[in-house]
Amino acid sequence: LKKGKNVMVVVLGHGWYNQHSPSAWDFHKAPWRESPVFIGQLQYKDVKEQKHTVISDNTWKYKRGPIVYNSIRNGEFYDAGKYSEQWFLPGYDDKNWAGALEVSGPQGRLSAQKLPPMRITKTLEVQEITQPKPGTWVFDFGQNIAGWTKLNVKGKHGDTVTIEHGERLYEDGTLDQEELSRFVNEGPTQTNKYILSAEGTETWEPSFSYHGFRYASVTGLPEKPDTSTLKAQVVHTDFDTAGTFTSSDSVLNQIHRNTQWSYLGNFHGYPEDCPHREKIGWSGDGQAAAEVGFWNFHSTTAYRKWLDDFLDEQRASGELPGIIPTSGWGYTRGEDTVLGYGPQWEGAFVTIPWNIHLYKGDERILRRYYKGIKNYMNYLETHADNYLLDGGINDHKYVDTPTEPPIIASSYFYHLTRIMEKMAAVMNHEEDRRYYKDLARNIKKAYNNKYYHPEKKTYGNGGQTSLAMALYFDLVEKQNEQEVLNSLVEEIRHHGNHFDAGVIGVKCLINVLTEYGLTDLAYEMITQKNYPGYGDWIERGATTLWQTWDGSMSRNHIMFGSVDEWFFEALAGIKIDPEHPGFKHFFLEPQLPEKLTRAQARHHSMYGEIKSAWRKKAKGTAFRFNVPFNTTATITLPVDKGKEILEGDAPLSEQQNIEIISRKAGKIVMKVGSGRYDFLVN
Repeated sequence: LKKGKNVMVVVLGHGWYNQHSPSAWDFHKAPWRESPVFIGQLQYKDVKEQKHTVISDNTWKYKRGPIVYNSIRNGEFYDAGKYSEQWFLPGYDDKNWAGALEVSGPQGRLSAQKLPPMRITKTLEVQEITQPKPGTWVFDFGQNIAGWTKLNVKGKHGDTVTIEHGERLYEDGTLDQEELSRFVNEGPTQTNKYILSAEGTETWEPSFSYHGFRYASVTGLPEKPDTSTLKAQVVHTDFDTAGTFTSSDSVLNQIHRNTQWSYLGNFHGYPEDCPHREKIGWSGDGQAAAEVGFWNFHSTTAYRKWLDDFLDEQRASGELPGIIPTSGWGYTRGEDTVLGYGPQWEGAFVTIPWNIHLYKGDERILRRYYKGIKNYMNYLETHADNYLLDGGINDHKYVDTPTEPPIIASSYFYHLTRIMEKMAAVMNHEEDRRYYKDLARNIKKAYNNKYYHPEKKTYGNGGQTSLAMALYFDLVEKQNEQEVLNSLVEEIRHHGNHFDAGVIGVKCLINVLTEYGLTDLAYEMITQKNYPGYGDWIERGATTLWQTWDGSMSRNHIMFGSVDEWFFEALAGIKIDPEHPGFKHFFLEPQLPEKLTRAQARHHSMYGEIKSAWRKKAKGTAFRFNVPFNTTATITLPVDKGKEILEGDAPLSEQQNIEIISRKAGKIVMKVGSGRYDFLVN
């Protein structure tokens, strides 16, 4: 505040509250939609320490401003000639402004924001400027991002600059927005317009719309542009970093960077599928990427807010929609009026609270949502036929072999039921624990009766997803595990050690292969540099994760990001102990693929930094671990019989603070307290 009189100015836009432009998900029909409104309260102390309060009421005034159009998916139009610096001066004559209208405002409970705000976190310089046709300039920022562009321009009054945003170009070098426009039913796509006021050099950026893009196509520039004409502003929910990963493999490192860019680029108040075409809180994408978020960012408060949205959208029957939040769309999917998108999507309401508990050791999260979660599980059970479900979405964006919804929905029904058993145990709901244990047993029996083919040693259609899913969710009877695993490996070999799976199958595959000692095969699948594979994306210039293996759809999607969990949990070997959540006790068991020479990951837990690093040397493999204060860890290292292990400069046998639990089958298992440990395994 300045001495004397001060002015408060508030600018209103439509944002999420008033999505007026029709799109595929009917948010223009949302029951809460109204014109933009404002409620505010300013408190301050004067020089005498006396408190004063300014509130919004009908003594305020308003008028139409320079933002002549704004829509969250379409863009923003700004007429600089309608802006005045005089508005901010105490002596400004506002007699032509209208009095503000008092309205009831949005329904519901007014509460403080629970998650970090969206901020501009980086500014990117243009990497290349081309002119594919006269008057059209294309700016390439070298990185696919979510955010907007900042314009710096000089020209005549009334000159109009149009900026269109997209993530790919046609062969002639012009901007391709076809894929991004197909769900936007009215108006432009990711387009901003700026009308100059002729007040010298003008700088502008939008306030109420953001875009997903790497390229910006600009027309109407009065002069030839240079690198100062347009900059890219990276915008997302501003999370603090919680984890890092690096290795000797440039492909893995780029996958990690792409995952982080896609995760942040798809979080704007809630987890989205993509920042351009849809901007929708698909529950399946959110579920697939949640653990990526927990490893890399301090994102818990944002997920708590999203889980509250689940409660808001849940019907009395327990039913949930496929998108959260929703205008009423997504409770059904095509002809499926019961399961909609199924537990493979909406099960996020079960898995995310459970994972927050595991990563943060917070039982309160379970208690807060347990009633709603149980209601959802009851809904699934009510619509099960002989303990199995028949509906939902398939293994989204598979390669060749479709995995049908019923086997996926039933697999997730079992998976979620087992989580419920554990959740009930944590909260000492013994009756519920027994109930879900019995239910899980019945689901598993029915599942094997229907989907297991003993003569073929396969499940379902025998594809990668069907086999990996059964193994990953522990649906395979113990005596059949090896034969089913053999069938899975044979199916992978049949596809040239490439993925033939979608978002569900990939997560199951890489974890199953690692669990059964086939880390080298998982590593090869992940790093394949030809189609289909993560490496293929990188060879084709990807700077984010894509929605489809062939790159034909969105090129900034987070749903295939589960591979990044594997970097932390397998290559670095940092694993949660469910019996001691929040990393009070955890496991360190790095996997060492033959072609990888080093890897390192850090994760900032609630107790401090966990570090796991290893490097292959001429005389053996060196490991370095950091165990935070007030925690313990169980370390498992590969070691051949009779080979020496050093910790620091001394033999392991001389270390008093390390408890050797076992040494057999090519492994040594140790328990340690807090501290830094340097092992050399000869």
